Amino acid sequence: MINKLVRVPRTIAALLLAGATATGPGCHMIRRITPHFGEVAAPVIDPAQQRDVLRERRQLAWVEMLGGHSPREFSARDALELSRVEQAFDAQTTWTTKPVPGRATLEDLPRAYWWYLFTDPRDWSRGPLAADNDGAPGSYAAMMNAFDQVLVGATRTAVGPDDYVAMHALVTLGVFHKDRGGPEALGFAHEPQSFVIAPLHDPDATRRELLAAGLAEMKAEGLASWNPELQKAQNSERMVPWLAEVLATATDPTPYNKPARLIYVRDRDASGAPQFGQWLRGYNDYRPGEASHWVGLWLKSYGEELQKLTARKDGSAYLQELGAGGEPSEVLLAMARPVARLIRRLQVSHVFAAGNDQLNARLLLDKLLVAQGLPPTVIMDTSLFAGRVPLDHLAREVIRGQLRFQALVTELAARDAMRTVAVASPETK
Repeated sequence: MINKLVRVPRTIAALLLAGATATGPGCHMIRRITPHFGEVAAPVIDPAQQRDVLRERRQLAWVEMLGGHSPREFSARDALELSRVEQAFDAQTTWTTKPVPGRATLEDLPRAYWWYLFTDPRDWSRGPLAADNDGAPGSYAAMMNAFDQVLVGATRTAVGPDDYVAMHALVTLGVFHKDRGGPEALGFAHEPQSFVIAPLHDPDATRRELLAAGLAEMKAEGLASWNPELQKAQNSERMVPWLAEVLATATDPTPYNKPARLIYVRDRDASGAPQFGQWLRGYNDYRPGEASHWVGLWLKSYGEELQKLTARKDGSAYLQELGAGGEPSEVLLAMARPVARLIRRLQVSHVFAAGNDQLNARLLLDKLLVAQGLPPTVIMDTSLFAGRVPLDHLAREVIRGQLRFQALVTELAARDAMRTVAVASPETK
């Protein structure tokens, strides 16, 4: 079971309500933190009180959503303000340990820097609130809360479908989405979805030999496949020869008994003229209970695969080999394959309308690594797990990401040490 979580069906409501921080005697007199529904904001002097009121309103609003209602007491502006307040508090945390280069764990990294683990590295230059400022207000506050609930003290206990849904509730808690103009949806997807598997127009991102190997693996696993008749029905446009050869490796006469169906599509302008953008996309349309079935199957398979490992290294030995450099040994690759396979299965299954990347490739991936006593990983491009590369490529990316984590901790600790020395040193003329 997930650390500090209870199970559904009461899991999500209990989780959201439990997250409401206890507040001081004067808290309930404050009805608004920011202008909301035309009312005048009441001034809040104490930042801690402001944070607690916003947290409470967020929790109560999301419980309302569980009842099928729109959140009335918490807006996108409130969500952004909560992320700002939370980040200001987190920025004050300091190093409690002196991390040994190449031997760092999550416990060595102060909260002030957790955001590096759930923010796309391409957005690091924009700071911890990049996602909030990019149209998903509330993201920082939600992910920090999720890390608190799931990663801190993570243990090697089985994760089931109920736990997975609860984690999704955490990463979407209080998060608004610019495209939908409202809060992120809760629970499994209940409408047809389409999502990117590979950008075919980008030879730097999508290499045909890797794509072919990845698609063949996914078909063999019963995860995704391509069907020529289904392709004609949805998009009869002629595809380039190399793609036809690649898709032949994933051809399946029964595509509907798998989580994802693969379709080639091409961008078109308003007049219908073809554009340069070409994509391999996944499609699903889950019946009631089907998404939960696939999640349960993939999580169970992960646990079984982990148990079958005949050789493994504990945290210390793993870190020692990781720091030795060179190509990872078969033992390290074998330890990385089960989690890499699981994350790919969950990403391609795409069981939620939103939040799949943050849940699978940022939260769950690190939770499963930390639970084995291994360091977290910093994935440069989470879209790799959408199916465009084979499993061993993903396993190596997980290991490379653990090396990035080591380099990140070492660099951040060195910068803070230099800053401390500069502040402590007398000014020189």
